[in-house]
Amino acid sequence: MADITEAELKWLRENPVINERATVEYNDNRISLYVAQKGKCSITGEKLSPWDIHCHHKRLWSERKDDSYKKTLPSSNQVSID
Repeated sequence: MADITEAELKWLRENPVINERATVEYNDNRISLYVAQKGKCSITGEKLSPWDIHCHHKRLWSERKDDSYKKTLPSSNQVSID
């Protein structure tokens, strides 16, 4: 976990996504994916700040309503994969 600092994890834990679609599962997976990708965007490979991470769904959320770990990708909130 050397690529991820305790401060980054603390920020992610203390700042969950809160909106009408965000679930506990989404927020847990957001942290897990950030750690698994070593804090890097899965699209560009660039290092992300914890406040820049967005978990894109591999398939449209509106079709599946599935926030599971294997159905999402961590990326910059500036990247669009729609």
